[in-house]
Amino acid sequence: GLSLEPILLALCEWGQHHADELNEMDRLADCIIRPRQARQPAIA
Repeated sequence: GLSLEPILLALCEWGQHHADELNEMDRLADCIIRPRQARQPAIA
């Protein structure tokens, strides 16, 4: 869940740095990380 968000962000940053070091920024895909929406309880 949301506790993985910092790990995913760190992996995206590492990937960007790694691609930059290898001069492969043109091959890099966008990192899009967005928290899932919390479900609202149904009102009966």
